[in-house]
Amino acid sequence: MDETEDFLGKRFDEIIRGAAERGLVPEAEGRIDEWVSEAVGQHRQPSGPRLFYQSRKGLWIQINEQRTEDGGTVAIGTNITALKTAEIELSEALQSLKTTQSQLVQTEKMAALGQLTAGISHEMNTLIGVVNSSADNLERCVTRILKTIENSQSLEEVRSDRGFQSSIQIIRESSHVISEASQRIATIVEGLKAFSGEDSSEESADLQECVENTLALLSHRMNDEISISRDLTQGLIVACAPATVNQVLMTLLTNAVQAIQGSGKITVETRKWQGRAHVSISDTGVEIPEGELKSLFEFGFTTQSTRVGVGIGLANAYSAVQRHGGELTVSSTVGQGSVFSVTLPVSKTESDS
Repeated sequence: MDETEDFLGKRFDEIIRGAAERGLVPEAEGRIDEWVSEAVGQHRQPSGPRLFYQSRKGLWIQINEQRTEDGGTVAIGTNITALKTAEIELSEALQSLKTTQSQLVQTEKMAALGQLTAGISHEMNTLIGVVNSSADNLERCVTRILKTIENSQSLEEVRSDRGFQSSIQIIRESSHVISEASQRIATIVEGLKAFSGEDSSEESADLQECVENTLALLSHRMNDEISISRDLTQGLIVACAPATVNQVLMTLLTNAVQAIQGSGKITVETRKWQGRAHVSISDTGVEIPEGELKSLFEFGFTTQSTRVGVGIGLANAYSAVQRHGGELTVSSTVGQGSVFSVTLPVSKTESDS
């Protein structure tokens, strides 16, 4: 039976009482009558909260009460499982990211992480706002459809009603918007998990996944004037923890974005050559002065160049790559930009293939 059939023909208070009696509302345990009275009172206030509960099948249901023209009420249940699941995953990922924050003792690296979190929070708030707006559209359309059904004498009359047809179209469009926003949220959540090192026990990483996750987290910093070109080798696995690879890529890609003043292009390439994995990140931004190239990865190095905004981050990236048996080099050409090249050992599985 579909979960929404539990709502048919029932009043709002009957639905929430049923949920409480089935043990789906922990705060109502031992005081069901009192809780139902409180919930109904709060819900009917203009600023009262919407009711959420988890059904027996594990679905998250949002219940809203709407008044009908005859003075009665109707309860509308909306399946928000996808959004609720994304919200829970986001909360867990953000908590994991906060834990990682405490381990980043360097001032500049903390500042970079703060900027990343702020940018992602802004994008997440925008996406959640889109979902909430679309959900409100769905509620209004359902109310309009119910009104059309009540005032119509036949199914044909319902179908021919312009308001009914318009509502159906809006429902389709809003559902599509919610689906796209949810997919974007899921992509950001996956990027956060990878960057925060949630799977820190892993000793190998797929370079293509790492690149895509990092670019997803940096998308809020890519304006329309910066284009991204990818040439990625599929299935290239390196002997390095995914979180470490992601943090190195984050530093290098952030540096590339900062280097571009106005329009420009960033190119990311991965390939396997002579038994090792190679990553190249090139940009068309401001070049690095030749006299600074040799000292660029030193801790405490300062520069007058406008392009190097994460000096300590570059030193950390260099150290991380070396710890894993790799190399990080840089070259820069006046009028063309810079190229950061990372070499890492491939995993045993990759080297045996």
